[in-house]
Amino acid sequence: MAPDATSPAETERLTHPKYRPDIDGLRAVAVLSVVGFHAFPEIVRGGFVGVDVFFVISGYLISTIIFTNLGRGSFSFAEFYTRRIRRIFPALALVLLFCLVAGWMLLLSEEFRLLGKHVAAGAGFVSNIILWRESGYFDPAAEAKPLLHLWSLGIEEQFYIVWPLLLWLVWKGRRSFFTATLLVGILSFAANILTYRKAAIANFYSPQSRFWELLIGAGLAYLVIHRGRTVAAGQALARRFGGGVARLATADRLAALGALLIAFAIAVLSKSRHFPGFWALLPTLGAALIIWAGPEARFNRAVLSHPLMVWFGLISFPLYLWHWPLLAFPRILEGQAPEAWVRLGAVALSILLAWLTFRFVERPLRFGGGGRLKAIGLAGAILVLGVSGLAIFQMKGLPSRPINDFGAVKLGTYGHDAFFDAMSERHAPCADASLRTAALLYEGHIRCFQSRPGDGVDIALIGDSHAEHLFPGLAEALPGRTIAYYIKAATPLISVPDYRAIYARVLQDSAIRTVIIAAHWKTRQTGLGLGRNFEAELADTLRRLGEAGKRVYLVDDVPDFAFDPSRCKLPGLFGKTRTCSQPAAAYEATVAATVPVLERAAAGVPGVRLLRIGPGFCSGGACAMEQQGVLFYRDDNHLNLEGSRHVGRLLLQQAPGLAD
Repeated sequence: MAPDATSPAETERLTHPKYRPDIDGLRAVAVLSVVGFHAFPEIVRGGFVGVDVFFVISGYLISTIIFTNLGRGSFSFAEFYTRRIRRIFPALALVLLFCLVAGWMLLLSEEFRLLGKHVAAGAGFVSNIILWRESGYFDPAAEAKPLLHLWSLGIEEQFYIVWPLLLWLVWKGRRSFFTATLLVGILSFAANILTYRKAAIANFYSPQSRFWELLIGAGLAYLVIHRGRTVAAGQALARRFGGGVARLATADRLAALGALLIAFAIAVLSKSRHFPGFWALLPTLGAALIIWAGPEARFNRAVLSHPLMVWFGLISFPLYLWHWPLLAFPRILEGQAPEAWVRLGAVALSILLAWLTFRFVERPLRFGGGGRLKAIGLAGAILVLGVSGLAIFQMKGLPSRPINDFGAVKLGTYGHDAFFDAMSERHAPCADASLRTAALLYEGHIRCFQSRPGDGVDIALIGDSHAEHLFPGLAEALPGRTIAYYIKAATPLISVPDYRAIYARVLQDSAIRTVIIAAHWKTRQTGLGLGRNFEAELADTLRRLGEAGKRVYLVDDVPDFAFDPSRCKLPGLFGKTRTCSQPAAAYEATVAATVPVLERAAAGVPGVRLLRIGPGFCSGGACAMEQQGVLFYRDDNHLNLEGSRHVGRLLLQQAPGLAD
């Protein structure tokens, strides 16, 4: 995060707020809570709210500068953005360069390709938009994205672009700054409340639903600048309602209440809650109360202004930038969360690098003469890094690098891109235009294919991505049949709205004699919502297909794994040896919860069969991602082309009638 510093060492013509060490201390609270959450989420469960505290600080300091200088007629866009560049770009450029170098040496092609995209997004301050668009079935785990944390920097920079221009227009039109701040803040908060349950990912990453947090700081800046009028209004309120209001609003009590709100948020919230929503009011109002209380409030003076807290506040921006890549790269190399001592070491190293960055990179480039030239050079460096990241993305992560020849796994063969490229090359798009148009997408691929061109379809494969990954293997196993698959990101029942058009098409087409239903059952079985009966609705779906003369097969699921297949044959962190298998207990627990339900639903409808593919991956008390050196997976729960071929053979062995 990069809230504007309040150091008195600035020499530009823009007027800046008086330096407050307690605000640096508040930055320390924010960054340490975020670092604690990322390193030890089981302990610092709600530490992610530190980002929201940063937002308030940023909004307060930036708006103080803009309000003050517009009011005096001394605001300069060129100087404002020059200062932003010198504040943000030095540490950002260094961390982006580090990630590219580390990625070149350590990451396999698909991992490096994704990193290249994120470097370009970080350099362009659109990480929040890119991450928003990536979320879905095949989005890698957040822990495996070394630049995931730049989403918040993207929101801040988008605010820095929009907010000065809007306030300048308000100033030119001789309108009220406070009214504009209040109106935009209310609209943004309303967007947050309207979407935080229905569209949680969009709400989290969208600037429209996040700007209100910075605008709390902006409104606070206006009140502080006009503190005399604000205090007078408060005194009038106290006279009207009695002295209790005045006693409650003393600086010490305001700061203490703010600290309690932030502490409560860190202690009580967790990533399982819908956020931001109303919950974000806890850290944002807490931060605002602490800033409003002023530097002389007891908590601010004794705790936040302590030299150690101020020191952490001064290095908070580079610490925020460094800590996550240093936690993410071990996570990638290990294929799962590394041990606690590794995470603790990463935090210690990030603190050291943050101080070195602040002392030897940030300060020299930020302060002193040659401001315009420094800004131009820094902007050029960020541009070069962004273009480099984009080139790496376009070149598919440079698969010719030596790292991709180490071990038996080549991501060019096993990744999502290879899977969908092969689908496009070998199979035809669905002939049904309406279903094709409404199909899911992956990187431009329409996820609705059939094994042979033409209007006639013999076998319909229905479900989610766990039906999709059966398709290429079935297509190869049944060359004399035309198989089409129709998928949605939902439970594949006729009662689910997403599937209504699909089932209507299948029921009406007499040429479709066979229907295969498959899904990631352990998530779909419980994903219908309160008051719904999965087993009964599945039985109804099977019954209606049977009544329409369809031969119906239910397919159970493949095992999920707790690690990424791309590295299961490579040495782990510090040379630790790894295999592509894990004990069968996790799969057996899943089977115990899902297969009996599938069996009962199938048994209740004549002619329906349940086909078991999961056991084909397990033997001797273990389930494996590979057999005889051939990897079957492209992430921890989706098959690659070889895995699909394996399942195609298993299905044909159990149900030779599929070929009839």
